Amino acid sequence: MTDQPGPIEPTSAVSGRGALVVLLAVVGLAAGGCASTENASGSREAGTSLAGPAAAASGLWESEVAPVPSPGCGSAATPSDAGVTDETLAHNGVDRDFTVFVPERDGGSPMPLLLDLHGLGSNKEQQRGLSGYEELARRDGVAVAWPQGLGERPGWDFGPNGANDDVGFMVELVAAIGESACIDEARVYASGMSNGGLLSSALACLHPETFAAVAPVAGYQVTADCGSPSSVILFYGTDDAVLPWAGGVGEGLGAVVKGEIPDLPPPEPPDMSADPGFLAPVPVNVNEWATLAGCDPERTEDAVSTEVAHWVYDDCDDGAVEAYVVDGGGHSWPGSEALADLSDPVISAVVGTTTFDISATDLAWAFFAAHPRR
Repeated sequence: MTDQPGPIEPTSAVSGRGALVVLLAVVGLAAGGCASTENASGSREAGTSLAGPAAAASGLWESEVAPVPSPGCGSAATPSDAGVTDETLAHNGVDRDFTVFVPERDGGSPMPLLLDLHGLGSNKEQQRGLSGYEELARRDGVAVAWPQGLGERPGWDFGPNGANDDVGFMVELVAAIGESACIDEARVYASGMSNGGLLSSALACLHPETFAAVAPVAGYQVTADCGSPSSVILFYGTDDAVLPWAGGVGEGLGAVVKGEIPDLPPPEPPDMSADPGFLAPVPVNVNEWATLAGCDPERTEDAVSTEVAHWVYDDCDDGAVEAYVVDGGGHSWPGSEALADLSDPVISAVVGTTTFDISATDLAWAFFAAHPRR
């Protein structure tokens, strides 16, 4: 295991034109600068605290739902176990890499756990910077893991029968972390960008007994065998050129390969009857999720700003269903500076507009705190 006292910087520049890999790898551009910062000694800069006092004072994670201690609570993770480390977990005969942050803990309640999933062609280091969850985790005493996908263009199988069994890997990863650290099994969450968003929504469909809530960003699905899914808060742009609002796969994919700037907004909706394998339009998926959760089919839509609407489905039998819809928003993470200044015109056009009217990270974090597994 290798100790990593501070945030990880991206290791290489993004060229933009050589291959499809750069399409979603771009979400990590300048990502290291967006993560929380530490000084050379490894101690936190002023303005943040380690492992929970701020959360206790704010009451953000307080709930009538009692924590469910993981097996690791019996051996009680000690301060020497705290920090950021690179780890490996054998799954289906393959060594799988992940980075994990475990806050210092001196007694007290078990801590929540979040899995933060990168997009196709990206990596765990870039996702760590893109999302910025680590800053909040350090403040509130929450454990966060950044798994690494497999393949030349690292990504995730986001179905129940994937060749790499990434769904099974995530469930096993939660169990492994819960063996070595004191995790609250009622407060395990997943979030991800694009391909990582597709996987996080699959985890909510296929394993609601493990994941209390998920927060997909720019990638969302309802699996064919989705039962009673976990709570979800979704972030999506209507001008996403990669995984379009209208469904299917967008022209942005080919544009990067060819070095062409795609036309925005995205193409016409695909013919779902001709190819049911296409991803359904986002509103169709959100409505389907609300139906599975037993929500009132009539949602409320409130304007957060001139470009952001907040959808809420009320009276759900199981969990909660919310979405933040960014009018004109692209394939990006709302509120993340990582995508704010892209010099390559192809990549910039494919990513599209990033809104700063909301922070997906802050909103997802509050949603997680409010929705433990019941």
